[in-house]
Amino acid sequence: MTNEGDSWNYAASPPSNGNLPIGTKVWNTAVVAGGAPGWVRVSGAWKAMANVAA
Repeated sequence: MTNEGDSWNYAASPPSNGNLPIGTKVWNTAVVAGGAPGWVRVSGAWKAMANVAA
């Protein structure tokens, strides 16, 4: 995964780096129907975005 300020971030699995700013978004490069299109950094954790319709 990359993070350069307001750039787009991509990864095939949820990030494990807890040092990124709250509000950082990572788009899922392996998204499938019914799966999360990405993750958002919130206080203390990464949370999946709402699932893509199956």
